[in-house]
Amino acid sequence: MTKIKICGLKRQEDIAYANACLPDFAGFIVNVEKSRRSLTPQAVRELCGKLNARIAKVGVFVNEPLDTLTALKDCFDYIQVHGQEDNAYILEAKKQCGLPVIQALRISRLKDFSCLEKSAADFLLLDSDAGSGHTFDWNLIPHITKNCRQPVFLAGGLNCGNLAQALESVRPYAADISSGAETDGNKDFAKMKELVAITRRYSHE
Repeated sequence: MTKIKICGLKRQEDIAYANACLPDFAGFIVNVEKSRRSLTPQAVRELCGKLNARIAKVGVFVNEPLDTLTALKDCFDYIQVHGQEDNAYILEAKKQCGLPVIQALRISRLKDFSCLEKSAADFLLLDSDAGSGHTFDWNLIPHITKNCRQPVFLAGGLNCGNLAQALESVRPYAADISSGAETDGNKDFAKMKELVAITRRYSHE
């Protein structure tokens, strides 16, 4: 069954919305100053504690010291790294946290896809660029997936208008959506509900 991750939850309202529509994953961005969705570790603990246990919690980090990950490992079910983390970092994160790791890769920055087969991550997340809100050429997916063994999260510009097409064209393990679930910079319950519904319909067709 295709899954859906709503990323960038930052408010109490976002938690309430997620608990009502039950995406498979919820992402929390930690200590990323340039992101308007970034949270402090204290805020992460507070929000994660209120999320429905049926929703897997994903901690999203960018070049963060491993100490931060280990300090928050009890909050999360998955770790997502979105910077220049190498295999040594990923393997140590898995060892210290005891959690599966999702490695995010910006397709626009990859010179070739052969590096994907060497990734130590448990999952790959393919994005156009971090938080850009733009899609990338989905025709690249067959060339990408033949070079990786991991299940793939598809991100980058997904929204209510193109999610069904993306799921049909790419057939990812999961869709990852942030800005496409927002209105005026905040999570929109109607959009979140529709995105989850589209994913569920696709999974049962």
